[in-house]
Amino acid sequence: MAKRAARTLLVLAVSWAAWAVLFFAPIPYVPKTSFFGYITAIFAFFAIPAIALKQTRTWRDGGQGQAHPSPIPPRLLGFSRHVPLLDDGRGVTYRITKGARGPQFSWWFDHGVPADDLMITIKVKEHLTRIETELGLPVTFPYLTPAGKEEARKRAEREQPTLEQLQEAAASGDALAKLRLWGRTGEAVTDADQLKIDTYYHLGFDIGRYVRNFEGRQWEGTQFEDDEDNNEHGTWHVFDVAESTTHEGARIGSDEIRTSAAEGSPSLRTIPASQEEAASVHKAQRAAHLAWEARRQSR
Repeated sequence: MAKRAARTLLVLAVSWAAWAVLFFAPIPYVPKTSFFGYITAIFAFFAIPAIALKQTRTWRDGGQGQAHPSPIPPRLLGFSRHVPLLDDGRGVTYRITKGARGPQFSWWFDHGVPADDLMITIKVKEHLTRIETELGLPVTFPYLTPAGKEEARKRAEREQPTLEQLQEAAASGDALAKLRLWGRTGEAVTDADQLKIDTYYHLGFDIGRYVRNFEGRQWEGTQFEDDEDNNEHGTWHVFDVAESTTHEGARIGSDEIRTSAAEGSPSLRTIPASQEEAASVHKAQRAAHLAWEARRQSR
């Protein structure tokens, strides 16, 4: 708030300085002594800073002032579509509603759908991308389109180090290199029954220790609550706190394990190293994440 006020005062000061130069400096053809000149000066005294503030609203308000109007045509107002996300048909309803800058997409979840679940979030974005593509609209998440996914894959291939480079860095003790190496050389877990309690696995983005199953229970925040009537999740395989999570909650379902492996990009792999070494890397990554989180919150 103080910074915004200071910026506004700066714009006003510069605007009134320009007004003073315009009406007090010896500039020809600017009326100053006539009645018309006085009226012009009074009008300009208020108009110049008002115009300046409007033109600098993006800078003053962090980009909100000059946001682009909605690309969704008004004829699509009222569009509505329900998409199931759970096996029992419950899901999310997309609607195009009026927004501050024109029509916009909004969505509402059916009762009991775990909206905060990572996999649900991904599915919601993917379905929105398909609907926007179908309607001929710019997509909100272009990286989820087939072209976007292919480009991301190619970019990752270009940017990732070679297997030899990872092996060399891992041999020197680099924990991150070990993490990436295990992700590329670990054996894909295609059957959830292969998982062993208290064993470390590569989660596709991190390392987690498999702790237990939760079957037929609903995810609520960072707790699992018994719900015998809700079995839509099937079996969730829960992993202990990892580098990228602040609470227990790295969850991979049996369907995700089979699907990711079938698509050639398994999200769960065994770790081709001893459990002691896996635990060491897990601990190092966790410590690095906590240090980063502390720095972020102190800013």
